[in-house]
Amino acid sequence: MHTNNFGPLSYGQIDQWRDVEKHPREQWHEANVWSRWSLPADVETERVRRALRALAVRCPGLRTTYDLSDPAEPRQRITTDGATSDDLEIIAADCGSDDEALTVTGEVINRPFDLRERPAWRALILNRRGATELFLARHHMVTDGMANSVLEHEFRTLLNEPGDLDSVTAAAGPLDLALWQLAPEQEPVRAAAIEHWERIFASAAGCGFPGTDPAGTRKLQYGLRSSAVLGRARDLADRTRTSVPSVVLAAYTLAVARVTGVERLVVESESSNRFNPRWRNVVAPMSQLVPILVTTTDDLAGHATRVHRAAMAAYRRGMYDVDTVLAMRSAAGYAPTCRYNFFSWQEIATRPVDSPEPVWEEPSSWVRVGCALYAGEMDGTLRFLLRARGVEQDRVAAVMKHTLALLNESTAL
Repeated sequence: MHTNNFGPLSYGQIDQWRDVEKHPREQWHEANVWSRWSLPADVETERVRRALRALAVRCPGLRTTYDLSDPAEPRQRITTDGATSDDLEIIAADCGSDDEALTVTGEVINRPFDLRERPAWRALILNRRGATELFLARHHMVTDGMANSVLEHEFRTLLNEPGDLDSVTAAAGPLDLALWQLAPEQEPVRAAAIEHWERIFASAAGCGFPGTDPAGTRKLQYGLRSSAVLGRARDLADRTRTSVPSVVLAAYTLAVARVTGVERLVVESESSNRFNPRWRNVVAPMSQLVPILVTTTDDLAGHATRVHRAAMAAYRRGMYDVDTVLAMRSAAGYAPTCRYNFFSWQEIATRPVDSPEPVWEEPSSWVRVGCALYAGEMDGTLRFLLRARGVEQDRVAAVMKHTLALLNESTAL
């Protein structure tokens, strides 16, 4: 049952919640995502506040709270007064130094959201030495990274075209998406996704990251960013008519093969699930992990072409009921140990470009068992984070080393 403003979670929301609910509340901040947008130097703070209130009218996900009382069936509620209420958390700060700005932005971005009492987002209007920026932090159940450009477009439109809040029309939101996903006419789509998982479960034996300790507790995180590697990845993507994400995935899986000796590998990768024009610009979490069965070779260019085709086919099966798949996974005894995600990266403070060596970093508390490569373009560079749990440090370092070597050698292919 649902009403106009109360109903089930979308697949992307429930996928995020199943991750969040396993962790203590003091770690919930690790599910936060954020955006950083420059603002006109002469913009008035009240004008920005008004645009943010209008943004909440436009995007129902920014007016959503969650009823989590039933673990089996969490629900969402679209509030009707959240857009104009004075309790929206919109903070303005003037900072005289970079250190002060880093402290203020860190608090806004990293403070966890409750999810139940108020919409799970907050904004910071930061003035620093004559420059004005907007930091928009929200929980991953509100939106994924792919919606960042949508949010920014909507915000700048509302900032540049001020008007009465009553004139702002609400777009489709996560509840609309959930009801569409669960509609009877979507049954063929749901069945095709489940069939894809069944095929993976039937052939996944021996296709994981060998030697992973399921009970391992040590977490590792290896990081690097490079402009040179991005240029070479782009060149290979152009020559193979693929994409930078597929080229990096190909190098990563080939590196895992070289380190572990496996020839067939199941890697779970994020699908944006924004193929349907109706939902391409919805402000909601839509990305979900989808398994890709990869057969590795020593030829990176050919491997990139095959990986790209396999990934594109798998991504079209990326919208599914995670609770159904989790039950299937448990019954099959399947435990994923290799993951990949490519996205647009933002950081408050970063290491120098073209760092000569990857460095070990403080890992997230939410590192899963196995090996996961997070990569993305950032300010003209390619940024890598290789996270691992239950995997020996020298093997993690070797995977990163081989991934970079393959991409650096790709110009000779």
